[in-house]
Amino acid sequence: MNIRKIFIIIIVILLIALGAVVIYYFSQGNEVNLNTDPRYTENKDAGGGDNLPQSGQNKFIGDDSGIDRVVPKVELEEIQAMNKARFFTEMMGSYSTETRFRNLFDLKPFMTSKMKVWADNFISNNKDFLNEKSNSVTTRVLTNEIERFNTQSALVIVSTRREEKGDGDYKVYNQEAEVGLIKSNNDWLLDSFEWQ
Repeated sequence: MNIRKIFIIIIVILLIALGAVVIYYFSQGNEVNLNTDPRYTENKDAGGGDNLPQSGQNKFIGDDSGIDRVVPKVELEEIQAMNKARFFTEMMGSYSTETRFRNLFDLKPFMTSKMKVWADNFISNNKDFLNEKSNSVTTRVLTNEIERFNTQSALVIVSTRREEKGDGDYKVYNQEAEVGLIKSNNDWLLDSFEWQ
């Protein structure tokens, strides 16, 4: 082998190793588990009891302000529901004709049986349109707000910015979605989704 080939092989090996390190770094500890994260565990303070959260509340130990505050368990569940609604909206609203409904297939494990039927019907009713034109939409959530909430269901109104590209056209527009969620086995499942 000549020196050039050896040099290229060494560079390729170093790039692969660097890529593996970067992937490992970004895959470690980026998600907060509300059940195990010490900032969200129940207050075990044995002090006077004046600052103890009431039953059904968790204590948030360290936010950016440096001030501890009590966060009701219901509020944490609302935050979880809003985060799921954000995730579902960006996944449902971002697609490309080249991906052939991959967004819906990827979301199926997070759907109720009613929503899975809707997804199957949507795919079968629209698969003939995939070859008509190239089209892609990217959806980003701007805000979301709880419309209705209890510990087993939630309705979230999500405001988005959508970018649509296709056959030389490009447009950007805002659109709201109504996201219905049902709690099942301590996880929020997508039960309804409607663009407004």
